[in-house]
Formats: sequence, structure tokens, C-alpha cells
Amino acid sequence: MAGEELDEWLRELWGRVASRCPEFDLVLPGTASFVCQAAGCPAHCCRVFTIVPLGGREVVRLSRASGLPPLELVECEDGEPLTHRAFPPTRPYFLARREGVCRFLGADLLCCQYEGRPDACRVYPFYVFFFDPATYLPMRPEWRMMRSAVDRLTGGNAVRAELGPVPLLLRHAGCPGSAGPALRRVGWLTLVEETFRLQYDEPPGPAGEP
Repeated sequence: MAGEELDEWLRELWGRVASRCPEFDLVLPGTASFVCQAAGCPAHCCRVFTIVPLGGREVVRLSRASGLPPLELVECEDGEPLTHRAFPPTRPYFLARREGVCRFLGADLLCCQYEGRPDACRVYPFYVFFFDPATYLPMRPEWRMMRSAVDRLTGGNAVRAELGPVPLLLRHAGCPGSAGPALRRVGWLTLVEETFRLQYDEPPGPAGEP
């Protein structure tokens, strides 16, 4: 499928599902790329999002980057990390906050630990969501089905509804950061892949596999 034809098909699908996702905009090649507008941002995602989930790998990365011990990076109670059973088991912790905002939000409204920031911060304001092309309902398929759907999309073959869910790359509409150069197709494909990788954890392999 040619790039322009794929874009038009994704745009048509989005037109049918957009009312279910009023907080988001569709991202296609030609959409402005993201550049943080911290000084003029009315929301500041580091203030708005009160819970940022963390996995063990992310805690280690942030600890190395910040030089702080892990218990100072996560929300604790009586010296023990708080967890939430609604979170996936791979990301059970909460990023620590101070006076209601992320503890790493600097006075200039930029991240003080940008290199070690959590995956949730790396992916924002982009998300990959999956939709049923027959019913136009959002889906959360098992990981391998999502992986296959992303591969089809990035390979330019997403038009056959019988192949399963269709991934759409969306952007949080409340973020004013769409201020960069227009995304070229190669950059868009890279963004789809990277967003999916950060947003969805690959399940562990069978016992004995790494």
C-alpha cells in the first residue's frame, strides 16, 4: 500500500473512532513533530500526571542517572515502596513526588534528570492505541498480536480488516509541544515503533529463554 493511501485509510478510521478519544489527535506523516514548550505550557505534564508507574529497570536507570538510592525515587510508606495492584506487574511502583509535582521538575519547568527519566515520560505526548477495524472499538490484544499489527503498519499493509487490530499513533491534545518540523515518513515510522516499545512491555519468553 502506498504511503498516501495508507495515510488516507488511517485518517478514515480515525474519523470513525475519534469521538471515543477526545483527549487525543491523530499523528500521521506531515504532522508537526514534538518540541517541549515548557516556558509557555499551561499544563506541565510533570504536574498534571499524579501517578507515573515505574518498573524495576527504570528505577535502576534513574538511580544511576541521579545518584539517588531507589527508595528516594519511588513513593514509600513506612520505608517501603508503595505499589498498586491495578498496575502491570512489570511496573508496580510510583515515581516520587514533592509538594504535588514530580520531584525532578526544575525551576525552569524542565526535567532535572532527563537522561534517566521513566518510560512514561519518554513516550509522552505520544501513544499507540489499537482499534477493531470492523467495529471501531478500542482493543487491548495480547502482546504478540499488537506486535504483528505494528509490523504490518510500518510495512505499509494495514488495510485488510481480517488481519486484526489496527494501531493508531495518537498525541495528547492538551500538550502544546507540536511546534517542530513536520514529521517525514521515516521519522513517523520510527516514532510508531519507539512509542510501541516504550508503552507496551514485551512478555517474558518460555522458561529457560532470556
